[in-house]
Amino acid sequence: MPGAIIFGCEGHELGAWERAFFARTQPLGFILFARNCDNPDQLRALIASLRDSVGRADAPVLIDQEGGRVQRLRPPHWRQVPAAARFGHLAERDPDRARQAVRLNARLLAAELAGLGITVNCAPVLDLRRPTTHDAIGDRAYGDDLASVAVLGRAFCDGLLEGGVLPVIKHLPGHGRAVVDSHHELPRVEATRAEAQEKLQKAVAALETIRLGLLYMQAGTGAVESLTVELDAAKSLSEDMEGLLEGHREGERILAERRRTGVFTLVTGTPERGPSE
Repeated sequence: MPGAIIFGCEGHELGAWERAFFARTQPLGFILFARNCDNPDQLRALIASLRDSVGRADAPVLIDQEGGRVQRLRPPHWRQVPAAARFGHLAERDPDRARQAVRLNARLLAAELAGLGITVNCAPVLDLRRPTTHDAIGDRAYGDDLASVAVLGRAFCDGLLEGGVLPVIKHLPGHGRAVVDSHHELPRVEATRAEAQEKLQKAVAALETIRLGLLYMQAGTGAVESLTVELDAAKSLSEDMEGLLEGHREGERILAERRRTGVFTLVTGTPERGPSE
């Protein structure tokens, strides 16, 4: 049975030790980085080798293809994808055009990824960009308005799902309040419990209508040391988030899966293909 873990690999093709390791450990799936991506034919062969190593043709293969600074597939073999902030700026002038543009961009991404055998895209970034937000987020975020970010996030998820690629909403907990780069330092968020609960409740309500097949929610690496002095452990944070998710349609699905598998971040289902309207 697959384990609740995602692995990466070293280079453009699998070594013998990697094949043996993956066969023995049976990860749920794999994630690709820039070091793995040279050209389309090479990447298709690598993805086939990864799935063959675990004996599962449907093993999920993930990638971070947000656009802007964070995209593993780059020119000349793949297009330069616009950063999220460009769509956010458009939304300030013309919200409907921005929503359509985000959805179209995500649909194009899905076609590009699915054609390679990639089934999960670690995007969109739905952190709110505040004046103090660290540049590690920067133009990866759509903006600072929760309602607008939720609309654009839904459009991005819809575009991916229409192409059969699963979205990853990130980061949980939110990275917008962080003033340091969590890749290098452990941020400490000083929001009160009431502030955090109010914002998370609004976010869950705003995103509740996303048309989902399978949705991963990705936790930021060390993104929050504590919301308050009372919330200094992942267990406490998870319990608080469980309370906020109760009563919401998608939230209840997340909780049901956690209780069944012990994994907080996975909702099972099948991605829809074809137009949603």
